[in-house]
Amino acid sequence: MDHGIDFDVVIIGSGPAGSTVARVASSAGLKVLLIDKKQELGAPVQCSGAVSHHALERVGLGPDDEFVIERI
Repeated sequence: MDHGIDFDVVIIGSGPAGSTVARVASSAGLKVLLIDKKQELGAPVQCSGAVSHHALERVGLGPDDEFVIERI
């Protein structure tokens, strides 16, 4: 059955790796479907929160003082 929905990339799992691949693929103009087993992504928080300044810069984000608990 054809529902007329086409994607260039289908990613299973919206963790750090899946989310990064989805972002990069969509930035390249691909039509992306990101699927996760949880209905609400990012809840409960399962990350230690340890993200380096360089990692944020690499993905085009800047560290926001509102979300920084402790600089290392």
